[in-house]
Amino acid sequence: TGGLGGIVYGDAGDILSYFSEPLDRCAINSLNQDDMETIIFELEALAAVLGALRMIPRPSHSEVVLFCDNEARFSDRSQVCLLG
Repeated sequence: TGGLGGIVYGDAGDILSYFSEPLDRCAINSLNQDDMETIIFELEALAAVLGALRMIPRPSHSEVVLFCDNEARFSDRSQVCLLG
């Protein structure tokens, strides 16, 4: 089992919002259909997308930066699409 979570910081570094969601074995298995040794890249990408969709207000003409602290964004198997 595991979980996903994220924090939205304001310009001054203050916490604006956060979320935390547990993942059961079924959810983890659905993310690991290729039986990879680890799915950390997929979990980080999913947490970033879910965080953006759940926590960031959608005023028009706003810029959003999603930060992952590993190389998941360069992985061939990690493709993320944000629809708004």
